Order: sequence, then C-alpha cells, then structure tokens
Amino acid sequence: MITIMHLSDLHFGTESAQVLSSLIRQVRELSPEVVVISGDLTQRAKWREFRAAKRFVEEIDKTDTEVIVVPGNHDIPLFNPVMRMFSPFHRYRSVFGSTRVAVQHVGRVRFITVNSVRRERHASGFITSRRRNEVARVAQECAEGDVNVVVTHHPLGINSLSDKGDAHHGDSETCRAWHGAGVNLILSGHVHRPFLLDATEQLIANTGEGEPPMWILNAGTAISKRVRHDHPNSYNLVKIDERAGFDGIAVERWDYRVEGRQFFQQATRSVELRSVPSGSIGK
Repeated sequence: MITIMHLSDLHFGTESAQVLSSLIRQVRELSPEVVVISGDLTQRAKWREFRAAKRFVEEIDKTDTEVIVVPGNHDIPLFNPVMRMFSPFHRYRSVFGSTRVAVQHVGRVRFITVNSVRRERHASGFITSRRRNEVARVAQECAEGDVNVVVTHHPLGINSLSDKGDAHHGDSETCRAWHGAGVNLILSGHVHRPFLLDATEQLIANTGEGEPPMWILNAGTAISKRVRHDHPNSYNLVKIDERAGFDGIAVERWDYRVEGRQFFQQATRSVELRSVPSGSIGK
C-alpha cells in the first residue's frame, strides 16, 4: 500500500498556527509514503514565507516521507513587476529547486511535476504545448503496471461554474494528450475547493469503449485562514494498493474541525484506475 497525503494552498503568511500544528501531528501519525504539495506555499512570495514553508517541509522530512512540491501563482511576486517579469521563480527555486518538468519514483508510482504558473496571468494557469508534450513523453516512458500521477497547481477541469476562470486554458487538449500517454491521476489545488472528477467524462470527447479513466483530484486549502465556499481546511489522502495490481485507489478527504482542534476523515470514495467503472459514482 502506498499512501499519498495531498496538500495544497498552504499560503504561509496567512496560516493558522492551530491548524498547522494539527497537520504536522497528522503527518506523524499517518506516516504517508509521500506528501504532495500542489502549489501556493506562500501568500505573497516573501522570503519569510518561503522560510516558513521550508521549515514545514523539513518537519515532514523528519518522518522519512518523500515530499513533492510544485509552485502556485502566489509563489511569484505580485507587487514587484520587475521581479515578476524577469525572475518570477527566483525565490521559489532558491528554496525548493527547479520548476522544470520532472519525474520522481516512489515504488511503482511515478510523480510527474509540471509548472502551470504564468507570469503574465494574475491567477489563471496555462500548460504550454512544450510542457504538455514533455509530460506526455515522460508518462509514456513508464514500465507496464506503473501508475502515472501528474502534480500541477491549477485544476484541469472544474466542478463549479464559479471556478471557471481559475482553471487551465486549453484543459481539453492537455487532458487528451495526457490521457493518451497513460496518465492515471492529476493532483491540483488553487480554487480552495476539494473535488474528484473523471476527465474522460468532462474534458475528453470520443474516448473508445473500455478506455481507462483519468482522475482529477483537487485539494482545498490545508492550513490557510483564507478558506472559501464554506469549505474548511482540508487535505486528501490517496491509498493505492499494490496487491490489487494498482487497479484502484481509495480517496479520503480529511476536514479540520475547530471544535476538536484536529482533522477528521470526512468522506471516502473508491475508484478504478485501469478500467472504466461499471456504474456511475457520485461526484
């Protein structure tokens, strides 16, 4: 069993100390093999916010958990137009490293990271054709039976019309390319709204009968006080069972409850990876 804790939109600079403390306890108690942070580690890309995010990652490192990170639109300067234009990722790269497409193996799961942030856009994301093709190429290089998980900040696909302006531009084209290359799951954030949807239903037209689904799993904000849409702080837990041949995954959503001062499992859903589900699954 490989357990992935999927966090997003930490927004250090607006974090709740109480929620942060609870989240660190959860990492220690659950001991996931991987923690994925799908962008917006900071609120305004300030050095002190990056240092706080780094300290959090170092706490996770102490548990021998792999940490996989991508930048979000809040991780480049908003009020410094010169830096935003000429070196938008300087601070992010100084702390967390490259923003290029990369792949990291954890057992039979391959995590492919891709930067969706564009300096010329205020909030919305964009996967360039070069990055789209690069991710597809990397996904196609997997061994038979491996699981391809793409990590990006902006969601490809939405489950609410209010999020329409926040999704990627060119979602359908990107999803078709990645689905054809064998991507199984996409982890994202940005809209502070947790959801799970099948891209083959919403974004990919004319898939052949029996084609496997490609799931998009979005996370809410893990620790920020900037909660939206009446959704509390939350994170996702993804469990992939190797004994079942990686045919399916269990997805859990854990919500923070103020009255208990901790995260509680709020919802769970099991979905198939290798084949089309036999019946409809409620969103």
